[in-house]
Amino acid sequence: MLFDNAERRPLNAPSSHVDARLADLDQPSDEERATIANVIDALVTKAKLRLITG
Repeated sequence: MLFDNAERRPLNAPSSHVDARLADLDQPSDEERATIANVIDALVTKAKLRLITG
């Protein structure tokens, strides 16, 4: 360490608010992973429809 009183941080710090929230899920179950994937898929579909319909 360069400074004795420097705050310790994880090596791979979250790069966004979403990453930070996902990091709070230590070990998601298969059902939780499926739910997260479904929500992300729905958001992607919504964004694509918005582009198509203007």
